[in-house]
Amino acid sequence: MLPYKRRELRLLNDIAAEFKSEIHCLYISDFEDLSYRQLDNKRFLEETLPNSYPYFERTPVKNKAEAIMEYISQNEMNLLVMVNARHSFLEDMLYKSTIDDIGLDLKLPFLVMQNLPR
Repeated sequence: MLPYKRRELRLLNDIAAEFKSEIHCLYISDFEDLSYRQLDNKRFLEETLPNSYPYFERTPVKNKAEAIMEYISQNEMNLLVMVNARHSFLEDMLYKSTIDDIGLDLKLPFLVMQNLPR
């Protein structure tokens, strides 16, 4: 649902191009159909990552951290990249960050990109 910026994805594209890598985009949802915004984001990712091989996958909702870790182990990933979006104070108080859940238990390199308004 987050709108991406080209400058944020440039690093990911450069890394993927260097190693001729696939980029797996995991969508955690019980809904199979994408919204118009999500379809736009998907097209944007395909256009912005021309030197890689984007691959889009959906998994049902459960604990996000567990779903990500399960996907990593099933598909033998070598790098995890996530976008860290800024949340309101109230969201920080009510919800635990997926990045916080994953960060301490991860056994592979973890790149966290910031999605900050500029």
